[in-house]
Amino acid sequence: MTTTAVRVLMINKLRWPWIGGIERVAEQLYWGLPQQPGISIHYLAISQTDQGQHVHDGALRQAELLPNLFHTLFGRTLCFRMPGSFRIFKAVKKAQQACDVLLLHDPFPLGDLALLAAGGRKPLVVIWHSDIRRFALLRVLLRPVIRRLLDRAAAIVVTSPQLLEHSAYLKPYAAKTMVIPLGIPLDRFAAARPLSPQAGSLGFESGGYFLCVGRLAAYKGYDVLIRALALKDTLPVVVIGEGPLEATLKRQAAAAKAPVYFIGYQSDQAIVAWLQHCHALLLPSVDEAEAYGIVQVEAMACGRPVISTAL
Repeated sequence: MTTTAVRVLMINKLRWPWIGGIERVAEQLYWGLPQQPGISIHYLAISQTDQGQHVHDGALRQAELLPNLFHTLFGRTLCFRMPGSFRIFKAVKKAQQACDVLLLHDPFPLGDLALLAAGGRKPLVVIWHSDIRRFALLRVLLRPVIRRLLDRAAAIVVTSPQLLEHSAYLKPYAAKTMVIPLGIPLDRFAAARPLSPQAGSLGFESGGYFLCVGRLAAYKGYDVLIRALALKDTLPVVVIGEGPLEATLKRQAAAAKAPVYFIGYQSDQAIVAWLQHCHALLLPSVDEAEAYGIVQVEAMACGRPVISTAL
């Protein structure tokens, strides 16, 4: 019988297929870490809905999704760009008793509070994806919480040197912070895929469109992109993703007569096909909440150029 040497409790806001770079990274860790000998993982996150779920993916992986209070109260997944669940406090306290290492994806203030409330001395690794850039009052209130959490951490991981350099929180913790750029499993992109039938129905040929992939949120800069597209004739832009600004952006694009096509959620396989056949990937993000943009790496894995803002 094989004995598991290291039991990892990984905590994140949400779980893929919620469209977000952090969720994709967490999902890769969920499936990838137990491929190393002696590692098992318990993934704790909040559901997109008011329904909880607990699944076992074999002997080494389990995922626990907690009911989302905001969905129950308001019919939405996020408030202040965060999901909510009072049950996370009890769930973290219970789950950490059976683990050896804690792995937290930040920013996630509710997860920070739950870990601090649970106490304990298990080693904590924080993957710091970005600072909290919006909601000034919330930032002020959370600063002592975040500092206590970072004091508690045994190690902090950032995905780029720029994030470490410009973070408002991490400078006092530079000695225990390491830069580990995000990677992706290349096998997902190895096989050539045919042009999406949806692209054909829109009249696009291979290489005949720009592509954006990501949540329709303010920091993604889609409003700036639409204004730019209205200034000059260009290839059409296909936008994959959903989010709170969907209706607003569609109205803006229609008013500007900008060639932007919002096609909503797409499966992993469909996204690869769209990437392989695009002219280039666009990443017009305007806010440092976009700390990395892993879709850029995915586009490069497909051999496509990337046009990005400098953040």
